[in-house]
Amino acid sequence: MSGGSSKKTGVATSMGIALGVGIGAVLGVITQNIGLWLPVGLGIGIAIGVSLDARASRSRREDS
Repeated sequence: MSGGSSKKTGVATSMGIALGVGIGAVLGVITQNIGLWLPVGLGIGIAIGVSLDARASRSRREDS
């Protein structure tokens, strides 16, 4: 990776994964079906994180 701004690439994705797993685990414990809700939360977290990373990347390109 080159350039200073590339260090922040993927930050939103990793935060989305962490939040998605946390929310999925809580929902899994509440519904007593962690096998279903953990991957659902993970998938939603990845989708949200990737979309936030794409938005940030687009705004960085427009600024330069």
